[in-house]
Amino acid sequence: MLRNSVCTSAAFDAGKAIIVDTACENNAANMGDLVHYTCPVQLDTAEVTESVTGATIPGALKVTSTVQMYLWTEQTYSQEEKDNLGGTTTNAKDPGPNCLNSQPSASDLSLDTSGLGFSQSYAPSVDLGEPVAQFALTQEKLQQTMDMGPAPIDIPAPAGWAQTQEGVQSNDPMAGLMSQTGPTEGAVYYYKTGDGRIYTPNSAQLGDRQLTMQAYTAESVSGIGKQLAGSPGALEPYEAGGGWFPPCKPRELEYYMGKALSPAEMFGVLKANLDSMTMLVRLLCYGIFFAGFMMIGGPLAVAPQIVPCVGEYIAGVAQCMVACVAAVFALGLWAFSTAIAWLFYNPVYGIALLVVAGAASYIGNNMVQKAKHEGGGGGSGAPNLGFSKPQDEVPLV
Repeated sequence: MLRNSVCTSAAFDAGKAIIVDTACENNAANMGDLVHYTCPVQLDTAEVTESVTGATIPGALKVTSTVQMYLWTEQTYSQEEKDNLGGTTTNAKDPGPNCLNSQPSASDLSLDTSGLGFSQSYAPSVDLGEPVAQFALTQEKLQQTMDMGPAPIDIPAPAGWAQTQEGVQSNDPMAGLMSQTGPTEGAVYYYKTGDGRIYTPNSAQLGDRQLTMQAYTAESVSGIGKQLAGSPGALEPYEAGGGWFPPCKPRELEYYMGKALSPAEMFGVLKANLDSMTMLVRLLCYGIFFAGFMMIGGPLAVAPQIVPCVGEYIAGVAQCMVACVAAVFALGLWAFSTAIAWLFYNPVYGIALLVVAGAASYIGNNMVQKAKHEGGGGGSGAPNLGFSKPQDEVPLV
């Protein structure tokens, strides 16, 4: 991930230095160059055929559909029991209804998306530029376009479906359960009964379905890529960056965003997204290291539970101390592993992280040694994690 971050960031910098801003003009002089355009979308000719119902939504570039069904709510509970070592075991049980021989009540029903799923539909193509199209986006390029905004859907209910309240949660039981996934601004809800009966409010039954449809569009599209010959024009990936230090292969630059952005603004958004992903991966790695050290120290945390009366209290303090030690050692291991990568790409960062790793290891080792020292005595050498010092043995007379 570090290599990807460093090399991709270098490719963004290289692309920013050589990019040509076409101002939405398909100029033959730019063929083969890395270009940028911001063009208005010809929405009057754009339309999407939704894949679930076959309905046509004019003025849309993308339509998402979620189909949900009214099903039984799984009733579960858990029960904790003490084992012989003082720990706990959890038993999960399901006292749910017999679905084959009973009718559900309103409290038993819930919308389920696990088996019916989510689909996305796109316009086959769309022209960019007015009054004459300068560039075009195919369906494949539309799938790569980021930051498209919601669009209103003004179509009658598809065949076999009826429409519920638009834009917000309806009071009928089908749309009322949308709190599980959250109502979407601008979305349209449709319902379809499971047995073909006429639907009335507050009468949802097992097998009824709900369709949530959301359209997306953009008044302008900004693109970055290698300009190809043709009318209207199109883009393909442009290779940028690469070099021997840091050792990087060229990265492909081809991006589309559903808003009017300058080249500098587009690269700024891309760099911010890259930084966010890199930080997320770093935090995930630290979390994995921390969980690993917590598992190593887990037996020390639960051992005091066998002490009568005060065992639970001591175990709580032990868990806190184990967590502190695990956090310090996890920081040291994370800093060391990150430093090894940075030493090659940026020695200054690498050396700084090595110092952090050494300091964290030193502090963690001191914490462990202190616990052993305070818990030692009588030749046992067993740590007590600093809860109390053992008393000197007094011979019985």
